Amino acid sequence: MWRVSSLLLICATGSSVSQLDASAATWSGRTIGSPGNVSFSWEGVQATFTVSGATQVKLLASSRDPGPACVFHTLIDGNLWLNWTLKATSLSNITIAAGLSPGAHTVVVWYATDPVVPTWDKLPAWSHSFHSFFTDGAFGAPVPKPERRLQIIGDSITVSVDANHPCAPKTPPRKNKPEPEPYTP
Repeated sequence: MWRVSSLLLICATGSSVSQLDASAATWSGRTIGSPGNVSFSWEGVQATFTVSGATQVKLLASSRDPGPACVFHTLIDGNLWLNWTLKATSLSNITIAAGLSPGAHTVVVWYATDPVVPTWDKLPAWSHSFHSFFTDGAFGAPVPKPERRLQIIGDSITVSVDANHPCAPKTPPRKNKPEPEPYTP
């Protein structure tokens, strides 16, 4: 299957293609990885890698989310390049960056939709998998992970649940919500 996708990209671009196994990208967030596949369902998961001499980058991905399309962001050199969606499918070949200028670029693919059922350490039924990245340029050395990490302890409110949430039903408004009491010193 991977060779077919590579061949499709070669035919579409008329140039040679480089492939990066998804598990070779630098990942941030909760993922389950194995050679040839990285699966996730939590908002904020990111894959980072570098390309040089590329005009476009494609992704071979699949999703088991039955809801509306889930939102992803592509950032090139720290700037938002493209918002794109992934719908439930067995396999999709998605252009995540096109029209890149000559030179080296850092690419970040960021999952921006909160999951419906965030059970961990088992993926919920609605998860996504990245299989491979492709480019008409070359992939660079792995991006090092940051030396410092910040751990935020809290629930989904802490990571801005509903900030960008087209895949899950909205929480109905609470009835009989109490009004805040006035402050009296």
